[in-house]
Amino acid sequence: MSTMTTFEAGAIAGAPALARTACNAGTISARLDRLPATWSTWHPVLLISFGLFFELYDVILSGAVTPGLVKSGILSANSVFCSLPQAWQ
Repeated sequence: MSTMTTFEAGAIAGAPALARTACNAGTISARLDRLPATWSTWHPVLLISFGLFFELYDVILSGAVTPGLVKSGILSANSVFCSLPQAWQ
């Protein structure tokens, strides 16, 4: 008894030729490398990069500022934060 993969099932059902090709990291990487360097290619890359930059900036800045807020008394163990886990308790 042979095990049928999704790609083989697609080939039997008459799926397009693209669905019938083997899909692994090597073929995906090669296909991405063949894409032209146009705005439609770089736009998602830039959006993800900007989002990651601001996310890391937020995490690093909050980690650096929090000890100073605790030391000055602005932030304490009794401070209440507005977040989803707090709302579920």
